[in-house]
Amino acid sequence: MSHNDDKDRSGSKAYETRDIQVRPLLVFVAGLVVTIIAAYLVVFGVFRLFYAQQATKDMAAGPVAVQRAALSDEQRLPAQPRIQVDPAGEYRLLRQQEEHTLTTYGWVDRPAGLVRIPMDEAMKRIVEEGLPVRQSATAPPVKGTPEPLLPNNATIALPPATAQKK
Repeated sequence: MSHNDDKDRSGSKAYETRDIQVRPLLVFVAGLVVTIIAAYLVVFGVFRLFYAQQATKDMAAGPVAVQRAALSDEQRLPAQPRIQVDPAGEYRLLRQQEEHTLTTYGWVDRPAGLVRIPMDEAMKRIVEEGLPVRQSATAPPVKGTPEPLLPNNATIALPPATAQKK
């Protein structure tokens, strides 16, 4: 090849005269729009078909549905545990009940003579009287403590008493 052939090539119009061809682009967009509309119509038709089939099934009520319709509102409720209707309100009610229990006097077990006292009063009494102290292993059991159930000739091995260091 000669040097002149290279100049002819560079001087030719070997580039695009337009940036984009409009006709193929319009054909593609029109085809895309037609495809989308066709897909929408097919889906719409399928939904209408399913809706019509479900409506005919709903019209024919089964014997269980007839029996269930005759029940009262309380009998129609599902089995326990149920979903909470108002969780925040139920929580407030629970907190009010707990607050009432912790701040008032009341019977826990009247026949046994067991009562509850307010939390503040219980803390004051503990500060004044102190907590009960554990008795040593050699001390006799407190009145009312049941005897341990042991097999014949069995004994309980107690740990040796440790001397306190001063």
